Amino acid sequence: MGVVKFDGEERYYINLEMKLKHIKLFEELDERDFTELEEFADELFSELKLDIVFTNHFKDRVNDWRESRRPITFEELEDFFLRAYKRAGKVISKLPHNKEVVLKDHWSRLNSPIIVKDGVGDRDVIMQTIMRNRNFGTSDDVINI
Repeated sequence: MGVVKFDGEERYYINLEMKLKHIKLFEELDERDFTELEEFADELFSELKLDIVFTNHFKDRVNDWRESRRPITFEELEDFFLRAYKRAGKVISKLPHNKEVVLKDHWSRLNSPIIVKDGVGDRDVIMQTIMRNRNFGTSDDVINI
């Protein structure tokens, strides 16, 4: 058993060497990455008059290495938005103002609660948070992507 101190927290692991490799391979997304990702998503959803907005909590959850055994990557988020656009873009664009739903991607096991709000010109899709969870439960409506 070993101890890893990461972000001020001590964690105990049976296989210390494997956990250290995992931590070193995981690179957090920075503000430039989030800007690029938001531009990618905005371009996808632009014809539906939707503007994607990330909350700070969303960004924090993407960079939370304790989220799962497999961190959420930039490429995974690109694929998530591409599937959301292709499979549910029109459904999302027709949601009423202040409607809360969860986008659920069974392939990557990513779940993201969103709120659709009327903005100036375009409607805002506010990405509240994101998490990887196979058995994610919610009382909100779910849109499978």
